[in-house]
Amino acid sequence: MQIQVTEETHCSVAWEGRTPLLYIEIGLLVALVISIAFVAPSAHPWRWWIIIAVLSLCMVLAAFLGNATPLSEHVHVERTPEGGTVRREQHWVFKGELVAWESPLDAISTFWVEEQAFEETGRRVVTMARLWVRLADQEDSMPLTDWSQVEVIRSLAESVAQATRLPLDSAA
Repeated sequence: MQIQVTEETHCSVAWEGRTPLLYIEIGLLVALVISIAFVAPSAHPWRWWIIIAVLSLCMVLAAFLGNATPLSEHVHVERTPEGGTVRREQHWVFKGELVAWESPLDAISTFWVEEQAFEETGRRVVTMARLWVRLADQEDSMPLTDWSQVEVIRSLAESVAQATRLPLDSAA
């Protein structure tokens, strides 16, 4: 996920996270066009069944990804004299804009960063992080971001802690 801070003042921080969903959908469309371009001119008797199968598979994958992954997320953290709010919105292909989570700032005790190492192909290890918010009356935590680069999340966490004047925990 690519995170970009859209607003940062002494009492509020807002950012947007974009998922690679659009690029994946375009890749599916390109794969569909290429596969049809190779199969349609052939004289094979099953060519129309193959075209229908590939078209159906691409449509099902595109619909599934559109329902399972948001296009982008917007988070707004604001401290006001009345208390403030934390709001996380998600923008979906089929569902539109939905509020994923919202809480008054008074109900939050701390923010914390989770770091984890992921192994990619070729035994390459990539460390990623995400920002969490810990609720004051519960031991539950809610994620404010998805996995992203460690430096970006740490910088974002410091900005959020400074804007809200709440502590930033170092451990979960």
